[in-house]
Amino acid sequence: MSLPLAHREVFPEAIYMVQDESGQLIAYRSESLNSDKGEAILTFLGKDTDLFTEAESELDIQLLSTLAESKIIPTNIKDARLRLTLVWGEITNSVIGYRLMKRTYGMTCKNQRCANYKKPLEGKNCSLCKQSLNAAEVTKLQKEIAFSEPYVTKY
Repeated sequence: MSLPLAHREVFPEAIYMVQDESGQLIAYRSESLNSDKGEAILTFLGKDTDLFTEAESELDIQLLSTLAESKIIPTNIKDARLRLTLVWGEITNSVIGYRLMKRTYGMTCKNQRCANYKKPLEGKNCSLCKQSLNAAEVTKLQKEIAFSEPYVTKY
């Protein structure tokens, strides 16, 4: 696993999912990540977990020098154009924390444009978009954690 991927997938307390030979998902919890050694210590959680983690990251692009003049490129969107500039720069990706999430099955709004999309709801209709609720997989935030020191990868 590459270091940038390790920063996003096996940071301490991350729930890391892998597929076994039969195709079943198996969960592990990361106990520690040692970037210098390229080592993560994982603890077996089992096959039936409804928890997962989502890394919270920031991306910073630092322009160091312009390599070519900007070009305006036409698009298929009416009256829209794209300005393309070839530059040399440094990209920094920082994993600054994570969200522990829980998967459940329940009633939710299936309208992707609604703020209640995939959130656990009660009743027959969504309180925001008024569409009928449907049974589906829903996710619920359990906790949010910010790292005191981010996991940083520079390119």
